Amino acid sequence: MKQEAINALGLIPTLHELDADIPLGAVKVAIKLLTNKKASGADGIGLPAEVLKCGGEALAAELHAICELCWRAHCLQQDFKDANIITL
Repeated sequence: MKQEAINALGLIPTLHELDADIPLGAVKVAIKLLTNKKASGADGIGLPAEVLKCGGEALAAELHAICELCWRAHCLQQDFKDANIITL
């Protein structure tokens, strides 16, 4: 690594808002935006969108609690960290 790049690291601001808790509202919106009648994912494991949507407030709260535990323990699966970015 070049010394210039190492020196530039100190100039990049820390984004503390990325350390914030996951809002329950964000989990509810994510569930609402799931597409019905689609495959669960690449691994074939997971609940269909219809099940998550029918779970209502109670399931959203439980899913939120699980996400919070994983977030605070820094134990997110690689699938949660990966993203497919599509330029429009």
